[in-house]
Amino acid sequence: MLGTRTTIISLASLYLAAAATFALLSSQQIHSAISADHATMSDTLNRAVANGEPSNQLFDTLKQQVPLRYGFVRNRADATQAVYGQYQEPTHPLAPLLTLYPNELVAETRYQDWDYRVQLDGNHYLKAAEPALFQPLIIISVVFVITLMLVIWRSVATGRKLRTLRSAIERLPTFEFPSQLDRISGRLGPLVRALKTSATELKQQVAKAQRSHDLQHPVLDPVTGLKTRALFNEEMERPSGVDALAGHLILLRAGALAELNERLGHSGGDRYLAEVAVLLKQSTLQYHSSEVYRYGATDFLMKLPRLDSDGCKNLMKTLTLQLADLAKHQEVDNAGAVGAIAYQQGDRISRLLTNLDTAVSMAESQGAHEHYLMESSLADLGLDSERWQGVIEDVIEHGRLHFIHQKIRPTREEDRLYTEMLVRFQNTDDHPLPTEPTFGMAARYGLAVELDKLVITRLLRELDYEQNSKETYGINLANHSFSDPSFMSWLEHRLQDQPQLANRLVFEISERSIQHNATQATHCIERLHRLGARICIDHFGTALTSFRFFQMLKPDYIKLEPELTRDIEKNANNRFFIKMLLDIAVRLEVKVIATHVERSDEKVALEELRVHGLQGHHIALPKPLHHIRA
Repeated sequence: MLGTRTTIISLASLYLAAAATFALLSSQQIHSAISADHATMSDTLNRAVANGEPSNQLFDTLKQQVPLRYGFVRNRADATQAVYGQYQEPTHPLAPLLTLYPNELVAETRYQDWDYRVQLDGNHYLKAAEPALFQPLIIISVVFVITLMLVIWRSVATGRKLRTLRSAIERLPTFEFPSQLDRISGRLGPLVRALKTSATELKQQVAKAQRSHDLQHPVLDPVTGLKTRALFNEEMERPSGVDALAGHLILLRAGALAELNERLGHSGGDRYLAEVAVLLKQSTLQYHSSEVYRYGATDFLMKLPRLDSDGCKNLMKTLTLQLADLAKHQEVDNAGAVGAIAYQQGDRISRLLTNLDTAVSMAESQGAHEHYLMESSLADLGLDSERWQGVIEDVIEHGRLHFIHQKIRPTREEDRLYTEMLVRFQNTDDHPLPTEPTFGMAARYGLAVELDKLVITRLLRELDYEQNSKETYGINLANHSFSDPSFMSWLEHRLQDQPQLANRLVFEISERSIQHNATQATHCIERLHRLGARICIDHFGTALTSFRFFQMLKPDYIKLEPELTRDIEKNANNRFFIKMLLDIAVRLEVKVIATHVERSDEKVALEELRVHGLQGHHIALPKPLHHIRA
């Protein structure tokens, strides 16, 4: 492909050659016309001289035959002369064409004492040749200009494409090509395709080399200074000592990263990640052989060898409190969630990561800054995220659930309490599914409302089966369902359709659900009260605002957070809190129920505090529903 400069020079040369050719042809035509008139003029002059015609008659005859410009006749004997016109060389712009051939504009002769000289009008011949010369010149000039413009335009376009290609080649180390590269076609198209193919192959080779390098020479994450994914995988596959063979893994998902990146830019997001890393490193200082890794964009892993289940729960609780403080500092609603599982030598890393992801999803479904420790029975199911969704959809479609119940025993004979209904799910093989994870994963996939509708519908059918019974039953409403206006509207319509069942129902609502939107919660509870249903605030005492909710909502029952009743006989602070709560509850006519009572010492201490009801395995074991009907 010729260069632009060479092309322009070639076009100019062709144009000049064409112009010269047309000029030469026109010059030949002019010369032929002049030669013919010169011959005529010479013949006429010779005849006139031979016949002795007077000069005036000679000039008139010549003017009729040829374009005469000048005539001169002189007698040498007496010095007389006659002149016609004025001698003048041609002044036309095309006059140089006459120099290409011998000048035949002038004819001279002598006869005896007379001298004769005549001149043809050169301008006449040149004007006559103008149309034949200028019209082709104009045409080739227009063609030349158009062709030149096309060449220049093509040169500019090609230059732009070449600059894009140069930019793409310069960016090849980053594998980020300019967007204009996709618009290059034509003769440069194969070059673009070859460049992209080479970039893809080079990227694969670099990635392969990087993976190999990471395995052999792991580096720290530049943002957090933590060990990377590659080192975690290597250390899990090749434990360094006996201490690393078993323990717990904790996954912290920094869920506020996207929000902070959008609000503060990537520098703000990096500061947030660095603070999470500091939080984790400080939390593991007291644990021997513990390690912290940044496994993904928002995922941090903690490996805690030889840490037991209780220790893991305590650590996760501490982490969630620190995340809540971090959320206030970063001005976000949710700084993260924490999930954990137990591990031992021989566990597949992919299986561990799948279970950790499920555990974090469980924590996220419970609200902001929550944690969840996955039990070994659930981990053994090996359900990844996609399979969980299919299992839950099958449960909803085929109604794979049943109820068991657990009595709440009053500590006073005059107190009327209720029986809690506990839902249990099963898969297609009739194997039980863990209840809490099922609700948590349903919330993750937007199926919590449909699952709660199934539970409520089945419970109302069970109650309708026992129309003569006076027993009151409690059922838990999932956080997502209670905060969903469409579900609450559906629930109201169901209770309005069966008003005889509404006063036999107690809806248990977690304190976390109320914290999410206290105003909406107040309206929902008021509407349920008007329909005859009763309300219990579950997990009461988890926040500093518990008493405010207590007095604002005026529930019928409250269930204490299990942490308040565990080892109550040894914890003076918790006993003081419950005693103060009971003083307020008596004035508001609210019944206080202690849950998770597992030992006789706890039972005695709670009875001495005069709580209204006790629930737990030490009080009454859960039983199948048919035991109620018997």
